[in-house]
This record gives sequence, structure tokens and C-alpha cells, in this order.
Amino acid sequence: MKAMKTRKLLALLLCLSMVMSVFTVTAFAAPPADFEVNDSTDFEDGDLWGFDGNANPSIAEEANGNHYLQFSITNQSGGRAASKSFATPYDADELQFSFDWLPGTSTGGNNSTEFALYSAAGQVFALQSKGSANTAGSLGYYTGNSTGTSSAPTAATPISFTDQTAWYSVTLDLNLAAKTASLTIAKRGEPESAVTYADIALVDETVGPITRMAMGGVRLSGINHTFTNGIDNVSIGVKSPLSLSQSADFEDGGVWGFDGNANPTNVTEANGNHYVQFSITNQSGGRAASKSFDSPIEGDLLYFTFDWLPGSNVSGDNSNEFAFFSQNGQVFALQSRNSNGQLGYYTGNQNGSPTEAAKIGFTEQNVWYSVELTFNFKSNTATLVISKRGEPDSALTYADIPLNEETAGGITRLAMQGIRLSGKNHTFTSGIDNFCVYTKLYSANAIMSITQPSNIYAYLGDPITLPTTVTASMGDKTMKDIPVEWTSTPTFDETKAGQYVFTGTFPSEYNNFRDIVPTFTVFINPPPAGYNAIARSTEWLDRGVVAMQSADGVFVSWRLLSTEYNTGISFNVYRNDQKINAEPITTKTNFVDAAGKAGDVYVIESIQGGKSTMSQPFTALGQNYLGISVQKPADRPTHDGSGTIGSYSLNDASVADVDGDGEYEIVVKWYPSNSMDSGKTGMTSPTYFDCYKMDGTILWRVDIGYNEPSGAHYNQFLFYDFDENGKAEFVVKAADGTKIYVPNEEGIMTMEDKYCVATIGDPTADWVASNGHVIDPRQGEFLILVDGETGALMDCVDYPNKIVDASLWGDDWGNRSDRFNNTMFYAPDPQDATKTRPAILEQRGYYTKVTMGAYFVVDGKFKPYWSFDSSKLPNASDYNGKGAHYTTAGDLDGDGFDEITTGPLAINYDGSLLWSQNGKGASSYNLGHGDALHVGRFFPDRQGLQIMMPYEDSGSPMNFTVVDASNGSFIFGRKFAEQDIGRGLAANITPNPGFEVWASKPNSESAQVADSLYNVYGDVIAADKPSGMVCNWASYWDGDLLSELPDGKNPGASNGGTEQSIYKYNWEKNTLDRIAVLEGTVTNNGTKNTPNLTADIFGDWREEIVARNTDSTELRIYSTTIPTDYMIYTLMHDSGYRLGVASQNTSYNQPPHIGGFYLGEDVKDTVLNMELPTYPVTYTNGFDPDVPPTPVETTAWADKEIYAANETITVTITTADTVAKAYLVGENGNGLATVRDSKDNGDGSITWTLTFSLATKGDRTLRVYADGVDTGVSVRFHIGDASVTPGGEVKLIEATMDSTGKVNEPVTATIKTSTNVAKVRLFNENGMGLAPTTCTYVDEDGVRTWTYTLSVGTPGTRNFTVKVAGADLTWAEDTLPLSTRIAR
Repeated sequence: MKAMKTRKLLALLLCLSMVMSVFTVTAFAAPPADFEVNDSTDFEDGDLWGFDGNANPSIAEEANGNHYLQFSITNQSGGRAASKSFATPYDADELQFSFDWLPGTSTGGNNSTEFALYSAAGQVFALQSKGSANTAGSLGYYTGNSTGTSSAPTAATPISFTDQTAWYSVTLDLNLAAKTASLTIAKRGEPESAVTYADIALVDETVGPITRMAMGGVRLSGINHTFTNGIDNVSIGVKSPLSLSQSADFEDGGVWGFDGNANPTNVTEANGNHYVQFSITNQSGGRAASKSFDSPIEGDLLYFTFDWLPGSNVSGDNSNEFAFFSQNGQVFALQSRNSNGQLGYYTGNQNGSPTEAAKIGFTEQNVWYSVELTFNFKSNTATLVISKRGEPDSALTYADIPLNEETAGGITRLAMQGIRLSGKNHTFTSGIDNFCVYTKLYSANAIMSITQPSNIYAYLGDPITLPTTVTASMGDKTMKDIPVEWTSTPTFDETKAGQYVFTGTFPSEYNNFRDIVPTFTVFINPPPAGYNAIARSTEWLDRGVVAMQSADGVFVSWRLLSTEYNTGISFNVYRNDQKINAEPITTKTNFVDAAGKAGDVYVIESIQGGKSTMSQPFTALGQNYLGISVQKPADRPTHDGSGTIGSYSLNDASVADVDGDGEYEIVVKWYPSNSMDSGKTGMTSPTYFDCYKMDGTILWRVDIGYNEPSGAHYNQFLFYDFDENGKAEFVVKAADGTKIYVPNEEGIMTMEDKYCVATIGDPTADWVASNGHVIDPRQGEFLILVDGETGALMDCVDYPNKIVDASLWGDDWGNRSDRFNNTMFYAPDPQDATKTRPAILEQRGYYTKVTMGAYFVVDGKFKPYWSFDSSKLPNASDYNGKGAHYTTAGDLDGDGFDEITTGPLAINYDGSLLWSQNGKGASSYNLGHGDALHVGRFFPDRQGLQIMMPYEDSGSPMNFTVVDASNGSFIFGRKFAEQDIGRGLAANITPNPGFEVWASKPNSESAQVADSLYNVYGDVIAADKPSGMVCNWASYWDGDLLSELPDGKNPGASNGGTEQSIYKYNWEKNTLDRIAVLEGTVTNNGTKNTPNLTADIFGDWREEIVARNTDSTELRIYSTTIPTDYMIYTLMHDSGYRLGVASQNTSYNQPPHIGGFYLGEDVKDTVLNMELPTYPVTYTNGFDPDVPPTPVETTAWADKEIYAANETITVTITTADTVAKAYLVGENGNGLATVRDSKDNGDGSITWTLTFSLATKGDRTLRVYADGVDTGVSVRFHIGDASVTPGGEVKLIEATMDSTGKVNEPVTATIKTSTNVAKVRLFNENGMGLAPTTCTYVDEDGVRTWTYTLSVGTPGTRNFTVKVAGADLTWAEDTLPLSTRIAR
């Protein structure tokens, strides 16, 4: 054997799949291989590591404190040995045994000691130390079984060292496949002394998996043993070589799957060699071409070899990069920068324009280089070896390059990408050739990865079963259930509530070389609070009166709040100040006035707990809709003037109360005609959002700008009171250049710069690529919070999960990365977890990974709550594609807080995974993406919420399913076609128990498939659905408890833009009957034919349908004129329904569903008896239905003291400006219908002017009410003839007043006048008349003495003026002053 100094050698290896041809083939270094340490010990723990036998193994200690394993016998006869057996034989092609060896001397002639390795067939290899102490040949090795005799030990090959009392470091490599060994030995601590003995032949008969190691003594006949020796720092490694898994030399003329706008092309060199070229000329935007691998290239050690033609970049500091990506982002990039010869590399995602790279030693950009790139994910480092092609001696090595921990991982794709500076177009040509991918081979018992057990959620008292195995992916690519031994922190006690974290260990026969720790958590909670059991902040809404001409007169309906439901409230209806109902209305919230006509004024009086409240008046409409005139934006070109000019139409809408008055305002999205689906390409004009009051007053406009394309998947918005101050905010994704405008002084939206109140990001930035998408990682992506009342920008933060690498969501050109959803949900208040608070949920992506970010709004600012990334979950591929073109939320598990669902995936309120439809756990099927998603109460006899969803994938195991929302468990589903079943609906359309469900292909797709109509129990309602069965929308419109089905005028057809119509399923005839056409309207959103919005906006509990007119100059809110006998509180006070309204605009709009109760004709008795459940709410305007408001400081007076019958009476009332309504109540306790006007005085008070007339003569006393509360203030006057002495001069003789008084307590003035004075009045410092609490007079001796009492609310010295009037009730010029001191 030849001895040589140890050094690392790289044998040359041709890329195994390269075809030898006339073209230049690069010789690559063999891919590296390493030894995975399978077992090791340093004996510092005092353990013998399983050694046992009569060679007396024991732990010894050196002078320096080091421990080792010692073997020692003295003057012993017979064979003396100690051995360690392995639980599982080491069965691999290549093994490595490293250890320190103390040979020791053997006394007694030529006795010897041997440290040996054995297979089941015998001894494989032995190191020998024999009796001829410290002489040449005393140390050596041999292979095979011992051949010693009683007179001589086995002959061994001597090694260069002879000192038997010294420690040596030994590395023994066994190649069991080649049946050779390599021995490297050096004095311990002196690596430069190493000597290697290579290509040692092993003995065929004993070669095999290593079963044990032994230290033994071999003695000659009659000569006893005495020896002491030892071993230390033993390590056993299994070599895991890399094997060629993929390669491409491009000789087939293809581009190996590379695709994109960097124009990958197969090009032939002059010598006939083919390679893939990437080339662009004078192009803007991001330019890239990528190749995605069918499955990630995984392993702790990956090795890539390829030839690289960097190419130069024209236009300054632009660059092109050849990059490697994981599912988490960019791992590594080679960079060719500008035209000045800068070549380099960097790790992690791009972070500059371009990213600063570490330079390499080569600068020529237009020559070929041979590259070897190794990723060691165990050390998280890379090694780059680069040389000029065909010149291996020029190789430069860059070792131990740190990888970015956030992006390092299995390689999912390769990309050649161009990075340009703003305004500097790309021009570059580069290439790749001879690409080889090597991956590591692992042993069958190696654990590659595991499926972590699901967390267990239980309530106290529930039985809990812990998993006994976990499923592992093994080194031989099989799946295996491996037993696990669990321990928990704290110690598990199922009788105590808490969180128990379990961690596990695997049996020793498995090679857990990655140190994977199985873990799960058991959550034991007290029994849940119950569905929506924790009070939620809710909009206080006014009576919401609406009156419309109908065939039977005027149909009037009004709103009932959830806090008023089943409380004994009653109503009266007033038309033109006259009560028109004979008896108070107690069982419904609608009324048909047969004598009414358009233009009549209606007021609803509410009587509850003896208190009367009058609604705002509503003037009856001549049609069944409220029209809101809108300010249509002017046509607008695309950002660069290419493509068509965008003209605007009204699109998705939502409602919320922005000013706290109890009446909704409406936000509507303006769509340009050149908007696009994110799966298309093209230039778009910007999207706008307007906010209007119901009278058409525009409050503000948001111009999203050019850096966010316009389309269904881009501009999802939320409109809700997130900071719980009683006034709603607007939330939307924004971009560089987004602007907010307010109208000019005349209320016109001019969009002039001086009316721009906010600009987002960089207004000069232009990130739009030539395909119309915006995927440049440098772009500004923002989430903005807008004050709903003023349009002021409250906050702006970076959008969660900003785009760094578009391909992480499924492609690299902006289709799947630009799929956005959002919703809102109620979570524990961060300041008090026993309360709820509304939160914002923003989602990006669902075709591959799903990412989310959640926020609260606190003190007018976004407060981050949590983020979610499905690719970060264990076994992330199980969660790919788990989403729909819609996301919503609800209290899925009945714990009082909301969870979020994308359909096949549910996320807890805290961002943790609740469940997934991945065919594991409670889920019966592995289900994925769909277009539609419905969440609600679909069963009359089942608790909680259910989810109905259809599925796009033709290979899906189900075309649609109904599942339990709490855990995803399967309830019902059908597989009826190998088709894209993108549409589905859940609605109660028959009197039978339970909702009906049905599904179909999208209207735009041909070859429609027939299927049945089912109920949620799985029963077939109709074997064949009616032709054109509506499959997109449901709404409550007529008077029963079933859903109607809005669609276009030709239902089921791909004809978006037809008149909005309403249909009803005829369950007796199995037909679809049109019951209404909303003439002059146009539907939205193409094949789905949806309205702009459906919601319970005003009137009774039935839903309004919001539709645009044909030229988008008017937004119409249609309301039913069909009476109903059912009294239900406003659906907007059902939290599940309200969340559905808030997120209705998201992507492929979905109708809202009731979450708090089941509704259907089969439970009509429950509804008629008003036995539906209600849930605790907290009104955001501070109104507490259980605590009457504190009476406000109020004054009131009539303009006269005496009126003729039916004469117009004017009463002036002053209240605090917190009062929403002031009105009068007569002596019989009923409210008076009046014409009401109000003026905010700007000093904290409001002056109300009420005009009316009364016919009943006599003294009248009217009580003043404010917001339904008796203020304690009265107005008194006389109806009838004036009692005055005719003729004579009206005289004011004298006046006196109490000198002091207290706030709101009576003070008295005494006023003397002539007897022909009919009226006296005190006026305050502001000239305002003060109505008396009482006012009487006595006539004596021609003098009328008035006793005038009043209460004064403002302390201090108060100065008044006394005025008098005669029979004509005109104030005389004669006045007198009075004053008093009012104390608190």
C-alpha cells in the first residue's frame, strides 16, 4: 500500500447525462459526499456506551480531566475481550469510523491486543498492538478473521508509528460495496503527521454490514495477558453520496421548461453545441424566465453544476441574475452587472436596484464559465467554484458563504431575471448550458421529515387520545409510521385546563440525523362561552324608515334593532303628522297605507317602556328604489397611453355609518372598462372609490393610481367601524401614487391638486411592467386607513406579505401572486382579552401558498396582530391551493371569537391553524381551490355553522361539499362530473327542513353538466335542476322565510350587464320563476351577474338590492314592497351576516348568510313567536339599551301663549348637541307629528324648530323628549279665545325676581301689567325666549299680576328682559330688565 499525506482530492467526473459529441463538454468535479454521523460518544457522561466483557471496560481520566474508555487486565489467562453490539447493523455502501486509539503494550512475549470491527460473517478489520514494545512492526492492521496460532499472532501490515503508549487519531473508511478500506492515522493533536493507507483490500468472506466492535487480547500458549489500552471520541458515519437526479444539455432543441418574458430560446453555437439563451432588447419592467421543478429539490446537501454565460447589460447599473429559489424566496444569485465587467453573487432576496453582490475574480461577461454550486442546508452555507470553461486550472473557490435563514430551503425553481433601474430599459443576452442537479442518497432508516401531529383542542371532561406514532418520510422515499415516546411540559393532567406541549423521541433504530423533534400541543379549555356569546361592538342604527309607492298604496317599513327584539316594543305610523294605524303595531315592522301616495311624509313612532320616540320623516318615493346621483369620473388613459382608454362604471359597494347618526353611508368602487383579471395581461386605468351619503352628497374619493392594476382580484376593501368610536373607517390596499380627494366648496369632485388631502408613497414611481402587472419587489405596497367621514388618511403601513418573489404564489408574472382577499373578524381585545374587538384580515394567494396579515385599529392606527404563511407549516405542501376567490369569517367553533375560512382551510382568531381539508384528521377528503364559498346556519337541528363550497379541479374527489365549520369534518358532498365546478350556492328555497345546495360549471364555460338539487342532508330535491338555475346569489326579498335568487334577465347565461332580476324557485313545479325585473339597471361582474351589493340597509329585515343604472350616473337601492307578517330584527345585527356584508366585495362576490340562527318556512312558528336568539352587543355610539341616557339640559318655548284652533304653532327647543332627535309628546303619552328643522349653534347646543297645529281647545301641556327620554321640560299654551280686556294701552308696570337660585331649580319672577296684556315672556342675554315652567295671573284693581316660574341651567349672574303682548300677540316696545344669581 502506498502511504501518502492526507489531503482532499476532487476526482473528475463527466456530467453523467451529457452526450459525447463534437461540442465542448465541460469536465466537472465529482459531486461532494459527506458522512452523516449516526452515533458518537466522548465518554464524558461516564457511560460505557454498551461495551461489556472480561477485558474490564471502565471510564478512566487523564491528567487533563479528559475521560476515555479503558480496557485493562493483569496476568490473565484465556481470551480476554470487551465488545459493543449495534442494535441495527450499519448497512451502507460506505462507512466511516473515527476514534482516538491508545494501543497499549502487551507483556508476555508476543501477545497482542486488537481493536476490531465485525460483520455477521466474521472479523472485517483490526488494528493490532503486539508485544515487541515500541519497535518497528509493533503497530499494524489486517483484514479478515484472525489467523493467529498458539505461537504467533496474526500477521499484520505495519504502520509508520511504533509508540504504543501514545494516543493516535484514526479515521477508517470502509467501502463495503467496493470491498476496500482506507486507513488514516496521526498522532493525536498533530494532524500534519497523518499517514493514509488507501485501497486496502477487504476479505470477501467477512465483508458485510458492521454488527459490532471489540477490544480483545490475543495470547500465546502459556503466556498470560497483561495490558492496558483505550479508545475515545468515537464517531460512526454513513456516507450519503450525491446522485444525479436531473440534467439538461439542451441538445434536444428544447428549453427544459424555462418560460417567461426574458425570451428563453434554444441557440446553436458555431461548433454545433446547443444552449438556452435569454435575451431582451430595450425593455421596461421586470424581465425574467424561470423553470419550476415538479417537486422541490430537497436535501441537506445539494450540488449543481452548469455552464454560465453572464452577458453584459446596457444602460448603466442594470443587472441580470441567474437565481435559485425555494418556496420561501430567493436563495442564491449569480449577478452580471452593467457593462463594466462586474460579476458576483449574493444570497437571499433582492434588496436593491440592483442588489449589491460580492465580486468574484473574473470580469469578462461575454465568455462561458463552468460553475459548481453546493448548498449545505445543515450548516446553512454555500460553496461556489467557478472557472473559465475548459480551463479547470483557473478555478476560484468561495467557501462557507452564509445563506439567508429565511429563504434557505429546497430549490423549487431557477430563474434568469433582469433588474433595471427606474427609467433605464433592459438590454442583455445571457445563457445556461450543461445543467446537472445532484441530490443526496439516504439510508432506508433515515428520517427525512415527519408530519407533525395535529394540535388537540378539548374542553374539560372531554376524552383525549394522544397519538402513538407519527408519519415519516424515510430516506428510501417511503412513508412509515414510527412509534414515539412523548413527554409534556408541564406534566400532562387532563383534569386541569391549560396548554400542554408534547415533544417526542424516536426509537434508536431510526437515524434521526436532522434532529427532528415531533411536537404538538394539547389545549384543554373550560367549556366555551358559546356562539357569539361575548358582546361585540355593533352599529347603533336609527329606525331606517322607507316608504315607496306600491300597487296597494304606499308600503312603509322600518328597522328593528336586536336589542329591541321581543321586548314589547310597539309602533305607530304617521302620515303627514296624522296617525293612521288604529292600534299599535306589535308583530311586524311594515305597514301598507292604502290612502298614501308618493310625496306623503311618514314618521314611525316607537313606544317602549312607556317612552315614545319619533323617527326621522321619510317622503314616500314614487318607485321601489332610492336613487343616489353619483359623480362619474372622467375617462382616463392607461399609464403610458397604450391600450384602450378606460371609461368608468359603478361596481362593488358596501355600507357603514361614517358620522354616527344611525344612517348608513355607501362606498362604491368605480371600475374602468379596461380592467382585467389578474390571469390576463394588459394595461388598465386606475380604480376609484367614492363615499356618498344617502342624499347623494359625496364625501371623498380614493384614486388607487396606476401602480395597482384594476380588476376583481386587486382592490378588495373593508368599510366598518374598526376603532369602535361610532364612525366607520375605510381600509384598502394602496400603491405608490394612491391619492385621496375631497370635493370642492360646491360639493363637486374635481380631483384638483388643491383638494388632494393625502398622497401615498412615491407619486412619481412607475412599476407597471409591459404586461400590465406590477411585480417589481421594489414597488410600494401599502394598506391604508381612511376616515370614513372626512377622507383624511389615518394610517398607512406596508402591505403584509409584500411581493418579493411573485413565483412563491405559483407563477412569476403576477397572476397568482396578485390574488387578494380580505375580511374582518372579532378577536380578543388586545387590551382586555375577555372582550372582543373587530380586526382586519388581508390575504394574498391561494393557488399555492396562502399568506395573511391581521390588524386591529387602535387610537386611529393599525396595530399588527399576527401573520400567517401556509408555506411555513410543517408539511407545507398539504396546505397548497387551500383557498377560494373569497374569504370570510365567523365564530366557527363557538368560542365567542371569530375564525377565518378560505373554504378548505380555517385559521384561528390568533393566526394558528384550526383545520385543513387535506384528507387528514377530521377531514375526509383532500380538497382545494374553488370559486364560491358559503358560511352560515344551514340546518334547523344542528348547532353551529356549516360551510358549502364547490371545487374547480376536475380531479377533485368531490365537486362540492358541506362540512362542519368547527373542524372541517365532512357532512355531505357529491362527485358528479370530471369538470371544473366553479359555481355553487347554499340557500333555503323549499319549505322542507334545511337549506338546499347545488353546483354547476361557470356560465362562461361550454359543455354544461347536469346535476341534481339537494338538501344539506343529502336528499335529492330534484333529479334535474331547472334550466338556467341561478347558482350565484341569494337574497331575502318577498314575504316568506325562503331565499330568492337574483341574477341577470337571462339567468344562468354568460351575459353580464343585463337587467338585474329576481327569481324564485317553484318547488312544486321544479321551475325558476321571475318575480321582479329592476328595470333600467345593469348587473355586475360578468358571468356571475351580481348586484353591486345586497344588505339590510333600511326598512324591515328583508334585504335591499343595490344596482347601477345603465350609464352609471345613479346608484339605486331597491327595497321590497311585499308585506310580511314576520318580525325579525335587522340582519345587520347578526354578526355573521354583518361580516358577510363587509367582505361581500371580495374577489368573486358572495352573498351574506345569517350566522346566529336558522331561517326557513319549517321554523315559521318560532319566528312568529319571536323566539329567535339574540346575542350581546355594545353599540359603538355609546348607547346602552339597558341604561336610559341622562336627561339633557333643555329649554323650550312656543312662539305664542294663545292660539286659535288649527293655527300654526312653532315651538323652539334648545338641547345639547349630542341629541340626535327632539320631539314633543302630548298629554296622552303619544308623540306629535311635526315638521322638524334643526341648527347646530356651534357652542355645544342645537336649536330645534318644530311646527304643527292642534284643534283641541283649552290649556295644553306638551312634554319635550330628547332621543326617547323625557327631559322634564314642558311647553304650555292655550288653544282658544284670548281672555283680555278689550281696548286700552298695553302696559308693563313693574317686574321683580328672586335674587338667587340654583341650577335647574325654579326661580320666580313677579310681573305686573295692565289687564289687556295677553302674554308675558322672559328673554335671555342672547334674545332667546325662555318658556315658563308655570305662568299664572291674578287681576285686581285693574292690575294683572303674573307669577312666572322657570328653571335656569347655566350658573352665574343671569340678565333677562321682560316683554309683554296684547291680544294681537305682538311684543310691545315697553320692556323691563331682571337679574338673578344662579348657583350650582
